[in-house]
Amino acid sequence: MSKPNPYHPVSIVTGASRGIGSLLCEGLLKTGAVVYGLSRSGAGLDALVQKESGEFIPNPIDITQPSEIEQFYTHLDENQQTPAVLINNAGVGFYKHAENLTLEEWRTMVETNLTGTFLMTQAAIRRMKPHKVGTIVNMISVAGRQPFRNGSGYAVTKYGLDGFTRVIREELRKFKIRVIGVYPGATNSTWWDQIPGSENLPREKMLPPEMVANAILNALAQPADVVTEEIVIRSIHGNY
Repeated sequence: MSKPNPYHPVSIVTGASRGIGSLLCEGLLKTGAVVYGLSRSGAGLDALVQKESGEFIPNPIDITQPSEIEQFYTHLDENQQTPAVLINNAGVGFYKHAENLTLEEWRTMVETNLTGTFLMTQAAIRRMKPHKVGTIVNMISVAGRQPFRNGSGYAVTKYGLDGFTRVIREELRKFKIRVIGVYPGATNSTWWDQIPGSENLPREKMLPPEMVANAILNALAQPADVVTEEIVIRSIHGNY
């Protein structure tokens, strides 16, 4: 009789309570994955639990708090679960001219978009490397490749995340860990619902969030020795 396999791979999605994150959870569950959905919004996660079947495990976690990240990964260790997929989707944005951006807004973007992603990724790497398998997906944005007015603080985090993604990709090749950078253009998701002034944007011309989620899921479905290193996806209408 073979011994039970202590390696129970799971998929982790941050920013899972709405938009692209929610769609990614739905898609991963359809593949039979055990999915941990992380978000500061417990209510949003509860709605996803009611909607989805399969092994979806909601976790109301604030990734700007290192202690909460540590507790989450300790829980995985105690249950002999190793992250096979980590999708760093959580992010926040404040859109103002640089001189009008508050220090609190700056710090919130840096701590969520950059530091939180770093901490989630660092902990996942340490658990993936012994198994020499895994995929890390970082949601970057076209704002990490070209400048936009009113986006100085947001762009800093996305340019930084782009650099971080490129470096760890090279560091992790020999461990067979795939690293995917995703660069969506303006996407018609719930993201804009909390952005002042967004009601004036032509959201009907933006990229459907389902297209972004599908592109990521297709990249994850590639054979383990194949990696779609970058996904640049935007509406045919360009950026708004």
